[in-house]
Amino acid sequence: MIRAFVKWSVVIALALFGVWVERSLPDLLPDRLDRYLMLVIVIIAVQFFLLPKFDRLWPKRKEGWAE
Repeated sequence: MIRAFVKWSVVIALALFGVWVERSLPDLLPDRLDRYLMLVIVIIAVQFFLLPKFDRLWPKRKEGWAE
């Protein structure tokens, strides 16, 4: 329960940081950097939330395809 709260808090904090950077420094950041920042936030969210769920749903994934 606490781990999930911490994970959600980190993702929300990163999203808010991205919005703050985009709003407060619009002239300093090119559009491409905004896209990269949002891509980093999405990658972190995927690592936090989706990969552990795949481990639970598909536990033999780490063993490989030998079986």
